Amino acid sequence: MPPARTPQHRHASVPGYQATTGTPQERAARDVLPGHPLARHIDDFLTDLVNANKPRNTIRAYRGDLTAFAAHHDDGIAALTAAPVRAFLGEIAGQAPATRKRKRAAVASFCTWAVRHELLDASPMDRIDTIEVVRRRLGHASTETTQVYTPARRQGRRH
Repeated sequence: MPPARTPQHRHASVPGYQATTGTPQERAARDVLPGHPLARHIDDFLTDLVNANKPRNTIRAYRGDLTAFAAHHDDGIAALTAAPVRAFLGEIAGQAPATRKRKRAAVASFCTWAVRHELLDASPMDRIDTIEVVRRRLGHASTETTQVYTPARRQGRRH
């Protein structure tokens, strides 16, 4: 039996920054959004995430989320308001709460970065409510479930 072939990995043109590898999912925002006013800022933000040693999966998810968000804002970064953020969140309203929360976090993180770099006067995310994700508690049965299964165990039967 021949040895298993391992996939060839392409190296990023900027070490550590996967957005420049050229694969469709990992191209830089300026390549995906040619001429878009936010593309350069999105790439700068992602580069700063790489430099801060953020997880690769986070950077990949944020790249996709911010590219999708950019479709709702055709102006420069200084003109970013809550309206395109609301339009973006409205478009993803049918997705799972955890997914919506992650996408909102990507935009919020980008806006915070823009304020810190004096590209925005104030973050439009301050006007957008957070998305609540209901967490299920595991390992604790309800009282009704306990009452149904306890008599069966006492009689030596399995439930």
